[in-house]
Amino acid sequence: MRLVKYFLVFLFTLITGFSYGQTISTDRPDQTESATLVGLKSLQLESGILFSSVHEPFGNTVKHFVPSILFRYGMSKKIELRLYQEYETNRFELQNQALSGLKNLQIGLKFLLFQKRESTTEIAIISHVIVPTGSKTIDQNSFGIINKLAFSHRIGEQLNIGYNLGYDYHGKNSSKGTYSFALCFRLDDSVGVYLEPYGEWEDLEKFTNSFDTGLTYLLGKNMQVDLSYGVGLNHNMQFVSAGLSWNLGRISKK
Repeated sequence: MRLVKYFLVFLFTLITGFSYGQTISTDRPDQTESATLVGLKSLQLESGILFSSVHEPFGNTVKHFVPSILFRYGMSKKIELRLYQEYETNRFELQNQALSGLKNLQIGLKFLLFQKRESTTEIAIISHVIVPTGSKTIDQNSFGIINKLAFSHRIGEQLNIGYNLGYDYHGKNSSKGTYSFALCFRLDDSVGVYLEPYGEWEDLEKFTNSFDTGLTYLLGKNMQVDLSYGVGLNHNMQFVSAGLSWNLGRISKK
């Protein structure tokens, strides 16, 4: 498969680079949101591109999210402000038609609920409000909300475990429950890999399960690149994604 070939080539390119010490914590590339907040008054940008293919009864749909951008700002030691936006293109192969436009804007907060000494365990709640600012041909013209309870555990120096439980409401009686569980392994000071099952229970009727894996690599003390590949377990879907995250540090004067 072409997506798999691109994934392996990029993976090899990253591993053969130089190393830096880990200083940035991101919410990508996995589906599991970290319970860790960005630093106080610190601004972090997490951007990416994603290409996916979905087989449906009426034909294949190719989806491009180019780009997706998440802004994170540390308002306090326990509250993080979040803004998320993405541009989506859907290409319907059977109809030979393509639709493009902005998705609805998401505005949210991450609240740190619990932190054990030395950050070995953290618990946070993440809540985003969906604002109907996107293209009507791409997204619903209605308000919604996305909620996740995020858990993070550090086990020794090499292993991190994260998992989320969530409930989303997208308006017009459209809702779903979500779950994800990520095992993250630190190979050295710059390279990390993860394995992750995740899924959703759409409208409390349709249950879909997926799996993805990926790699993160530090380009500098505050900059990280990533690559991931995912596949549907009980539905016909696959995706490949790449991203860049950059912590800009404190943006306010002392």
